[in-house]
Amino acid sequence: MKVLVIGSGGREHALLWKISHSSRLTAHGSRIYCAPGNAGIAQIADCVNIKAEDIQALLSFAKKEGIDLTVVGPEVPLTLGIVDEFEKAGLRIFGASRRAAEIEGSKASDTEKVFNLLKSILEAVRENAAKEPYLISIGERAEMIAALYKERQKNTQQTLKSLKELIEAINAARKQQAETRMTGEVFSVFWILKREGVGKPDEVANEMTGVLAKYPHWAKSERHERQVRQALYRNLVKGGLSNAARLADLCKKVMTALKGGKE
Repeated sequence: MKVLVIGSGGREHALLWKISHSSRLTAHGSRIYCAPGNAGIAQIADCVNIKAEDIQALLSFAKKEGIDLTVVGPEVPLTLGIVDEFEKAGLRIFGASRRAAEIEGSKASDTEKVFNLLKSILEAVRENAAKEPYLISIGERAEMIAALYKERQKNTQQTLKSLKELIEAINAARKQQAETRMTGEVFSVFWILKREGVGKPDEVANEMTGVLAKYPHWAKSERHERQVRQALYRNLVKGGLSNAARLADLCKKVMTALKGGKE
């Protein structure tokens, strides 16, 4: 039997200790995983470097490893609908549905929820932006939302709604990337162009696949960066864009994202 526990706190440690003593886990091939876990948990389970909020990555891992049962500890993945997603995929999971978790989670202070969600988003961006450049723009939006909240231009409920939408956007983007099988760089081109309303963003992104593969270290070479920028410009024109200002703006946004937010 294979069990996955989601979380990294004392509650999850206690759950894992209890699960590890189950007679059902003595059979050959039985394993216990924890995502993301911590140093203490690593003594009784195999820790997996996947954030508790990364629903699509957890789902993919559970499918790949043939997990028989998943147990969810933290509130955030529950409110993001992890139980609903796993059950939809036919996987056994213990935890509250999204709706039930939202009702239960309402007992916590809304201010605490704001800071927990903001922390989760910014950590996801900081730790994964190198391989998922599109996260940078999501991080920038999260910081803007935080600033508006701090300046009281957004109330707590509006801020909570906006932050939950950002986490959903991250999970939706990761799901779409998995479905398209694009690399992080190529998908970032697609995602940014799609968000900007460019027609056929998949075609432009696919045209960039060969270019980015040809210049894998382009960010460290001015000459290669120029080649990538010119190829992007040409492919945008080929895709039907003709407004010079619009082309320049899109190129700048895409290149900035691909360079980790540096212009």
